[in-house]
Amino acid sequence: YMSAYENGYGGKVEFAYASDGRQGGIYANCVGGGTSCAQGEYPSLGFNYRVSTVTTRDGRTDPVVTSYSYTGVCYDQKLLYEPGSLCTQPDTTADRGNIGGYREVTLTTSSNQTTLQIQKTWFHQDMVKYGRPEKIDLMDNTGKVLQRTENEYGNSNFSTYNVQFTYTSRTTSKLFSNGENSLALSSKVTYQYAKENQGNEQYGNLTHIFEYDSADATSYYRETRRSYYPHTANWIVSLVGVEGVYDGAGNLLNGFWSHYDYNNSSPSTPPTQGRLTRQSQVIPVSCGSLTPAQGGGDGCTFARKTIDTYSTFDVYGNPATITS
Repeated sequence: YMSAYENGYGGKVEFAYASDGRQGGIYANCVGGGTSCAQGEYPSLGFNYRVSTVTTRDGRTDPVVTSYSYTGVCYDQKLLYEPGSLCTQPDTTADRGNIGGYREVTLTTSSNQTTLQIQKTWFHQDMVKYGRPEKIDLMDNTGKVLQRTENEYGNSNFSTYNVQFTYTSRTTSKLFSNGENSLALSSKVTYQYAKENQGNEQYGNLTHIFEYDSADATSYYRETRRSYYPHTANWIVSLVGVEGVYDGAGNLLNGFWSHYDYNNSSPSTPPTQGRLTRQSQVIPVSCGSLTPAQGGGDGCTFARKTIDTYSTFDVYGNPATITS
């Protein structure tokens, strides 16, 4: 385990650890030989260590100490011998194994023995959402909640393989004026990884972002849509072909089309190497800056123009020219 590191200018970060106190068996090694001497004995279970404090020194002011406390331990093992719970992974075969995680982790930051702030994180322990944060509270030095982040998750399968993909489906943020019963401001963002926007398979690409101006809002004020056109034979599956940002009424605010590998006529042509050779950027402009033939004048509500950028590459894949 790392004990410390320094930056060479007086700064230093030190780590301290605490043991979980579990051990099965002892270390014994035969020295000198002999027919009655055991060749070696090793523990069936070793200690697990967790960070207890991190001390940060800048070489000028009082050190800042972050202390960690843990509750709700779960074990990555087949059988439960200790107080706690099991979070056994699919490939785990040991009856007694390592700590898999904790339900709650609290970080207390202090300096000169004065608490500055407290952060508490709740983690999921079920198999689908294992190890992912469910809720994060940021508190003042008295433990009063100032800010809260809550996460929800969805899951799908990667491509045609039975590999589970877990993703954040919603994040809700809340600000409080005087503790968790005094909500002052909130917002939420939801996320989708739609297969139909990435070649009708699941490659883990974020396809939709919906933004809401409060935690209770039922209508979003902004939406981002993305489409991907994967080249599965070359395993190029994560390059964005089209992205559009829309207001809540569905009006296009801005966006772009990306063309790859000199297929500059269609953004839906899958990339073969991933070289971005043309990008068409849509940006908003004032209606007064356009002539009626360009879409300005009476009846103009949303005016936009497109800026094209073309790139060429040398034989090594380095950009050679960029023209807008």
